Amino acid sequence: MNRFVTSFGVHSIWLSLAVSSVSSCWPNRALAASSCRALYVGDLAGLSPLEKALRAENFAKMFLRFTAGEVDATYLANMIRLARAFEARLLDKAPLADFTEFLREQHRMAILGQEPGTFYWPETNYRHDGYAIPANIVPAQSYAGRYRSEVGAPSDKYLHHEVLVAAEIREKILALTNNQTIKATSVGGVPFRFKHPQVEGIPEEAGPRYSISGDKIQFDYPAPKYIRLYLAEMAKSLEFIHQQLQSGAPDRELVLKALARYYHLVAVGHPFLRVNNSLVMAEVNVVLLQIGMNTVPHGDLDYLMRSLDSADAEQVFVAYILQNQ
Repeated sequence: MNRFVTSFGVHSIWLSLAVSSVSSCWPNRALAASSCRALYVGDLAGLSPLEKALRAENFAKMFLRFTAGEVDATYLANMIRLARAFEARLLDKAPLADFTEFLREQHRMAILGQEPGTFYWPETNYRHDGYAIPANIVPAQSYAGRYRSEVGAPSDKYLHHEVLVAAEIREKILALTNNQTIKATSVGGVPFRFKHPQVEGIPEEAGPRYSISGDKIQFDYPAPKYIRLYLAEMAKSLEFIHQQLQSGAPDRELVLKALARYYHLVAVGHPFLRVNNSLVMAEVNVVLLQIGMNTVPHGDLDYLMRSLDSADAEQVFVAYILQNQ
């Protein structure tokens, strides 16, 4: 299989996955590969929301930042497996007893997949400042399933991220929601936030940091020693979502609010060195399918959410989901 294909060629990826591995196509491993292909084009009755979306070839909106361009086939294969594992856990009636280990396994699956040759590692650039990560970032299997607090970085070292243009972020947020706090702030390149984002459930000293210079924002993820606080809050949000789904009549508004909080915690907390947004957006889309909504592309949502306190982040997240329905 070619490493990259266009988003318009994802049909061939699905067929390749389906025929090469029965477990990749259908949960019942007793089915033959020929039956697997028949199921793909056959009756959708009885399938889970995720399986229906996969068979509708809804890959671009479910797993990509934007809906056009090239797709890493290995990435796509791993994301499909991750999403299936996440849906299976949401449908399991047992409480989420050990979220930290569950998320760790989700991350392993995103990077390593389940078969030889399904290793994926994105080429995102950070200033690492003390983080023990290879310069060429290719032999990085050892980072799969390891939180930033477990990769040898100083426990109090913040992780620097992109320099953002404040006015651009502000305008994108205002295009989604008529947020009065942001609308009332300065324009013309002047940063619209002059304080660190306040994250619900996270002490101020454990939050992310801004460094402002002119019209630019340098965003720093929290130090590794605080990751456990973010994981604990994420676990609460996901268990609430799990309980709502298990009730048989989930309240869509409440689920979206909990999902916004879950996503915001990942966007600002950045628990892993890589593959944070891809992982959490796959999970977000699985939940959206469970409550009868359409999946959404990743877009710039993570960049927007990092700029906001929890209440504003919830408003922007819900607006983004609704805009993409």
